[in-house]
Amino acid sequence: MEIRRARSAFDWKLLRTALASNSASADFSEYLAFYGYCRHAQHNVTVLPVSLPDRTEDIVVQRFVPERPKAWALLHHGYYDHVGLFAHVIDYLLERQVGVYAFDQLGHGLSSGPRVAIETFNDYITALDAVVTYMACEVGPAWHWLGQSMGGALLMEYLQRHPERETGEFVLYAPLVRPHAWSLNRVYFALAKRLITERPRAITRNANNAEFMYLQHNDPLQARILPVNWVQAMVDWFETFERYPASDRAPKIIQGHKDRTISRRHSMKVLGKRYPAGRWLHLPDASHHLANESGELRAEIHAWLDLECDWG
Repeated sequence: MEIRRARSAFDWKLLRTALASNSASADFSEYLAFYGYCRHAQHNVTVLPVSLPDRTEDIVVQRFVPERPKAWALLHHGYYDHVGLFAHVIDYLLERQVGVYAFDQLGHGLSSGPRVAIETFNDYITALDAVVTYMACEVGPAWHWLGQSMGGALLMEYLQRHPERETGEFVLYAPLVRPHAWSLNRVYFALAKRLITERPRAITRNANNAEFMYLQHNDPLQARILPVNWVQAMVDWFETFERYPASDRAPKIIQGHKDRTISRRHSMKVLGKRYPAGRWLHLPDASHHLANESGELRAEIHAWLDLECDWG
C-alpha cells in the first residue's frame, strides 16, 4: 500500500529559520509527516558548516537509527531531490537494522546555497567530504553507500578521489553519467548558455507512481528552474569521469529501461567498463526515480538487494 505524502501541513520556511538559529530546537514533526516517515526510529539532525572557496554554506544532515543498528549507510539524493523524498529507501534499510545518514546537498532541500545551481561539482564533493568526515567520527571508517542519479555520480567521483575509503555495499540507483538525448540537447545547450542563465523546469513523469508525482508537484522544497551553470558543471564532470580507468569496486547498479532522465545505454557502456565486477539489475518497466517507483517495482528492487547485499 502506498503511503500518502504531501497531505499534511509543512511550514518549510519556519523549519529553515529554526535550523539557521539552532538545529536542536528545530521541530521536524511536520516535515516527517509530510514526507511519509511513518516508521522512522530515532531521528537526529545536525547542521554542518561547509567551507567553499568563496563562501560558507550549511548542510543539513539527518540520522535515522533503528532499535539495534548492526551497520550504517550513507544515502545521497539526486538532482532536484532532498532527504524528504527517500522514505522508502530509508525504511527498507531500517527494517534490516541499518542506520542511515542522509543529507541535503548544497542548494537542495533544507541546506543553504543558490537553489540547484553550482559552478563546479567539486563544491558538491567538498560538501560530501564534510559529511563523510562527520560520519567517520560518529560510526567509524566503514559503512554502506547508496546514491540515486546525481547522488550516485558524486559517490562514484568521491570514491575515485579517495580509494582508501572502505565501503560495505555500494548501491547505485540509475546513476548519472550523461543526461538523456545529450547528443541532441548539447547543441541546444551550446546556444542557450550564450543567452540565458536559467530556464523553467518541467516536472516530468519519472516513476510509475502517481503518488510520487503528486508529491513532486506539491513539494515546497522542489526547485522550478534549471540553471545553465549546473548543466555546464555536469558536462565538465562527465568529460573527466568517462576517462577514468577501470575500478575494482563492485557496485550494485539498478537501471530502468524507460529512463528518460539519463542516457541509459551510454551509462551502461561507460559503467560496464568502469566497474567490470559490478552487478546489474535491469528493470524493463521502470523509469528514472527508482527510489520512488511503484510498490511492485520497489519490491523487486528490494528482493534483489536482499540476495546481492550483505547489510551486516
